[in-house]
Order: sequence, then C-alpha cells, then structure tokens
Amino acid sequence: MTDLRECQICFDDEIPAEEMHHTGCHHEFCIECWNGFLQTQLDSNDEREEKKLYFFCPYPNCSQFVKKNFIVEYGNDYVKNKFLSLVKDHEILPISNMIELAETKLEEDNKKEKIWDFKLSSSTDYYHYECLCEPDTGWGCTYRCLQMLMSNLRLKGSTVKKGEDEVFEVEPSVYEIQTVLSKAETENYFNETDVGGGKWIGPGEMSGYFKYFNYDSFYITDELTMEFKEQVQTVENDLFLRLSEHFTNARTPITVTNGKKTYSIAGVRKKLKPNSDEIIGIDVLLLDPHFSENLNYSHFENRDNSSFIESVEMLSDDEALSLLRGIRRENDSDNNNNNNNNQEKELAEKRKELMLKHGICWVNYFHFFSSSPYWQLFWFNVDN
Repeated sequence: MTDLRECQICFDDEIPAEEMHHTGCHHEFCIECWNGFLQTQLDSNDEREEKKLYFFCPYPNCSQFVKKNFIVEYGNDYVKNKFLSLVKDHEILPISNMIELAETKLEEDNKKEKIWDFKLSSSTDYYHYECLCEPDTGWGCTYRCLQMLMSNLRLKGSTVKKGEDEVFEVEPSVYEIQTVLSKAETENYFNETDVGGGKWIGPGEMSGYFKYFNYDSFYITDELTMEFKEQVQTVENDLFLRLSEHFTNARTPITVTNGKKTYSIAGVRKKLKPNSDEIIGIDVLLLDPHFSENLNYSHFENRDNSSFIESVEMLSDDEALSLLRGIRRENDSDNNNNNNNNQEKELAEKRKELMLKHGICWVNYFHFFSSSPYWQLFWFNVDN
C-alpha cells in the first residue's frame, strides 16, 4: 500500500511520501509547493539581491533554514538557474591567506625597527556569519570557529573521516556539522530535530564532533580571568605562555567562548621596546565570526596598514548589535524593506568598515580576556 502524505501548503492529502520533502523540521511540502514558495522568494522585488540566497521553512514561525543543496536538488529549472546565478554573484565565501597577511604586515614593520615577537597559527581560512548561503546570524559563531579549525587541518593535509562513507576533505557546512552532532555524543543536547535550526553550540559540542570521528587530540580548559584586570598588562602570565607554546607547536587556531560569543584566536605577540627584550605590550590575533558582509582578501590587503599593526578596542555591545543584518524572517517585512533601504545602505557601509577593522585584528590580551570573568578554551593539538 502506498504511503500517502498531506502537503501543509496545498493540503492535498494523497501525495506519495517520496514526493514530499522537508528541511529537517518535518514540515513536509510537495515538490510543486516547494518550487512555488522558492520562486516567489526569488522573484520578490527586494533591492537586496543577496537576501534571496537565504530561505527558511515556509511553515509559520519555523526557523529551520533551507540549505543550498536542497534548492539545487529539488528546484525546477527556473528556480535552480536563478538561485545559482545569485550564488555566483552574491554568495559570501570564506577568506583565505589572512594569517599570512597578518604575518607579512608584522614582518614589514619589523624591518623598520624590531619591535614584534609573534607566534601564529598555520594557514587558516576566515569564516563568519552567512558564509556559503547559511543564515546563521546571531547563533552560528561556534560553527564558524569549528570551520576555521577544520580549514587549518585541511591545509595541513589532514582529512576527517568515519569509515568510508563520511569524509570531509574540505570544511563541512553548518548543516553538515549539525548532522554529525545529531549522531554524536552531546549528552542529549543536540538531536535530529535541531538539524537546520539555530541552536547555539559550544566547546562541549565541538568535542562531541571530533569524538564522533574518533579524534582525541584536543582538550578543553576553563579560565577564570576576572583577576586579569588587576595584573600589570606588560607581564606574561600562565595562559599567555600556554598560548605561545601552542602556536609554536600545534599551530591550530584556539576556539574561545564566554557562553555568549565565540571567537578564534590565531596568534599571540609581544611588543618589545625598540632593540631590546623589554616587553611593553602583549596581544592576541582575533578572528571574529560575528560579521556578515561580503568582503574578500583584497579588501583586507588594501585597508589601512595600521589596522593590522596596532591593537584595537573590543566592539561595544551596541556596535556588535549593529552588525546583525536582518536576514532572519522577523526583520524582513516588505514595509520595513521599502522604508529603510537608504538607512540599510548606510548601515551596510558602517558594517563593512567595522568588519575591516575588527574581523581579523590584534586585541590587547588583558583587555580581551578581562572583558568576561570566565572563558572556556578549546585546544586542538596536531603535529606541524
């Protein structure tokens, strides 16, 4: 007997199960309704063409996102071709060679006057919100840091695999990470129904991810950093020395989180008094995934040179909130779009300026870690 289902858009209740599809949330729709929904979104008159790359399940108030491969697999010719054209023009890609760029800028500065003693991770791609058509603004920072770590492993020549069927020679998408987490041991925190949604993860889930692939070359440390505010900022302490050792040996980015935000640290440096060994400042190289602008390597290469040399202040909470682009459904009403296009263009320019300054930057070590009383660090050890 044929298994028949009901589409939750057209309400036809005699559709064969194999012709019904969902994004992980189990809100099933027939292929005709899926294509109707996708075409309507793609043909909307929103001036922000890039916004049409991001879709959510059409069921009311569902926040499950529609992955790129789903649209390519099930879209009709019109939907697929229009979507892929937008992907070609507007997809946000991870940025390569950023660690090398930071190293080059420091070496150029050292040629003038030897003042920097630094240790960096090996090559790592910079991932951030909304890369590769995945709408993760507001919750995807740890996923992006995991992708940065995975890029580092790939560029070292490593692959992550389990058996013969699951091999990631390149970085997994957020959706693929979630799929693995739904199978991994995460103390029932992450389940199959969470795949495709906006569930935040932390270092505990990162460890579950690597344990799933039988990797055990990592450890997690809890750091109480409130006392950093009382320390003399030119003095190296135990955590800084551990970071320096890590970037000398393992050379993988370290994932750090305070339970609200997650970052990657890709290096440490000491500023020396000219032509001496006296330390007058210490910094960490921050890769901040909390941005969503479509920038590339040349934007950073051509930015003000001092931005790669001088340490910068941490973003305020208000500045951080201004980075959220409003891709998600609750900010997407036609009325808002029509009334705020000019304001959106102004904000977009501000976001680009902030991303250029803060996306990859040197931050005072003590200021960063004392910005929260508690940090959890995920360290991944691998031979050079």
